[in-house]
Amino acid sequence: MKKVSLFTMALAVACIFAACTKDGVYNPKEKISEVYISESSAYTYGGTTTSNSTPKYMSEKWTWNGKQLTSISYYNTDGAIESTTTFSYDGKQLSEIKLGNNVSKLTYDGSKLSKIESFNGNELLSTATVTHDGKKIVKIEFENYDSDKACKDAKAMAFKQTVMKFIMPVYTENTAEMLNTISTKGTDKYTMEFEWSGKNISKVTMKDAEGSNTITYSYDEMKNPYKGFFYFIENPAEYGSQNNVVSETISYVEDGQTENYTYNYTYEYDGKWPETKTYTHGYSESVLGNEVSYTSTRVTYFEYDD
Repeated sequence: MKKVSLFTMALAVACIFAACTKDGVYNPKEKISEVYISESSAYTYGGTTTSNSTPKYMSEKWTWNGKQLTSISYYNTDGAIESTTTFSYDGKQLSEIKLGNNVSKLTYDGSKLSKIESFNGNELLSTATVTHDGKKIVKIEFENYDSDKACKDAKAMAFKQTVMKFIMPVYTENTAEMLNTISTKGTDKYTMEFEWSGKNISKVTMKDAEGSNTITYSYDEMKNPYKGFFYFIENPAEYGSQNNVVSETISYVEDGQTENYTYNYTYEYDGKWPETKTYTHGYSESVLGNEVSYTSTRVTYFEYDD
């Protein structure tokens, strides 16, 4: 059951932040229609460089019915659909997220999200209880329920992987890795706590019985096209904040030692809305007298409805 918590969090946290006075309402001025991705990497050892690249391809197609998003279809590099997630509403508020047998159901207390329940068929996988301070969500308490069948179910795993892959522009493997350090401990209960600076989340703290990890964020002043979208949220700042993340610092605590990692992002804009988001990661070191280096770049391209 160790991986179910990631599946749960991707749905639960993804269902949390609203762009207006009501939680569950996602109606941005610029509506994403398609998302494209390109990737490249280079590895050098002993003076020899090996390069790989994935040309730009459409990874997501978004379908809207007026002001409401009804589905997102995900594509592989060959142009084939891998999966489609659908969204249902109760009035203007998002009420259900579905892929195959996997469903997340959202419950509201008036305008505020209060609970998310995730199911595989009729089997309850997890619940997330939401706490507000005024209009802002400040804490989510997660509880997972043991389910070997759910863990082994191919569609459940595919759902988790789809959500994880598209949670962040890179799927920020960075944040996912931090979350994994908590989920793989096999704990059944954990929390996410949020600190805010104006309309942006400045810090996220993940806590379980064994300790805590944190992420801190900095932003630009441009418009975040995911603001208020409740589906993708492994990285809550990406979807809970008004502006776009330009750096995130992740702090891991293990065996009494703290390690910090900072990741940076750059954008190109059309007006105040991003056209591209670029993440570049690299390292270099000496191994047995040979210089070793690695760099990778992932570019996400956004297209919007006319």
